[in-house]
Amino acid sequence: MTRHAFDPQERDAVYRAIRERRDMRHFAAGKVPQEQLQRLLQAAHQAPSVGLMQPWRFVRITRQTLRESIHQLVEQERLETARALGEREDEFMRLKVEGVLSCAELLVAALPPGREAHVFDARYGSGLGCLRHPELMAGGAGRGAGAGLGLAV
Repeated sequence: MTRHAFDPQERDAVYRAIRERRDMRHFAAGKVPQEQLQRLLQAAHQAPSVGLMQPWRFVRITRQTLRESIHQLVEQERLETARALGEREDEFMRLKVEGVLSCAELLVAALPPGREAHVFDARYGSGLGCLRHPELMAGGAGRGAGAGLGLAV
């Protein structure tokens, strides 16, 4: 065993977090405690990226009007994705994206302007990776989290 290996109890906890992770479609309103929000963001910044650049930045969306604008963009993408799926369009359209409007916290993962010159096309994979860590942590804390190009908690 190397110093990087988890003991059996720690491994079981990791496997449980992975096994019990679910796509969230309904979110509780209210507040996420500041300490928990900080831990989720720290987890996001610990995610691997190409060359350990961690190119993403998170923007906390607090204004309802901005949430509504983001919801419209997400809905447009949902419609385009559904059309691209052909025979699975109806099945996909049953999925809702209302969490953008109703979640307690909305965090958008963004790539700062000009960063793409240094990150190449792997930036998208890295960006999505930065959302999986806090998504697993939120589940372990008894909160749901959904990730697309941002994190709804």
